Amino acid sequence: MSLHEPGSVSDVTMVRDRLDVHTAVLAKDGNNGAFNDIGELFHGFPNSWAVLVDKVYIGLTSAVRAIHPKKKPVNGLFYRVDLDRNANVLSDGVIVENFFGRVCLLRKISNSTFVWGTKLNDAIQRLAFALTNFHVFTMPLRQDDHHQYRSVLARYKRMVDDNKSKRAAAALWKDWLIEIRRQVRIRNATNLKLRCLSRSAMVSWITGTWNNLPQSVILNGFRKCQLIAGAIEENGNMEGSLDDHELKDLMKEMAIKYTILLR
Repeated sequence: MSLHEPGSVSDVTMVRDRLDVHTAVLAKDGNNGAFNDIGELFHGFPNSWAVLVDKVYIGLTSAVRAIHPKKKPVNGLFYRVDLDRNANVLSDGVIVENFFGRVCLLRKISNSTFVWGTKLNDAIQRLAFALTNFHVFTMPLRQDDHHQYRSVLARYKRMVDDNKSKRAAAALWKDWLIEIRRQVRIRNATNLKLRCLSRSAMVSWITGTWNNLPQSVILNGFRKCQLIAGAIEENGNMEGSLDDHELKDLMKEMAIKYTILLR
């Protein structure tokens, strides 16, 4: 197993960094050195076995005998022979998916966010995969392992979506505060007749930003509004530079608008 890498490092980069290891594993031994396996890329790598890879490894064929699925041409079509070839190339992917599903099923630490320290991660993962190898030897892979793998992928996707929602909510809340402060300054600098209109315009601007956002993001931002309104009511102030009564009224109007939007 290779050492861990940050998520920003691509899979093909990790292979290139350990190219000597992969080349040694794929090399044909003395007895098979002259064996013609009649496979793809044989003439370019006569002394190497082929390895089937996914589309993320496109470009690796210049260094090793990597066979990847064919990409669909731009504005082109796939023929039946191309579809059959891609299915054959990706056939071993099921074995990899089932194995990883077995790892995640038996060793929960392998599919969780590891926070104990990067120094421990590599040793623990090596042990987890070694034990799983023995387990697969005694109990071959089954379809249930594939279902486990799919559930792990779904969990990872939910984690990504949750992080995106949190970042979007934080950015939206920052925009709200900036606009709230701006509106408060405008109200303080104008007469009382314009205050009600300014507040109404402010509510329209805030609710207008909700139209293209997921409900989870809206709810997250709205809860923060509720907390601030509650803090103002309890403590009587919220950052002395703000007009607390105006801000509290604004939060109440936002609550009404939010309730209407969810109906």
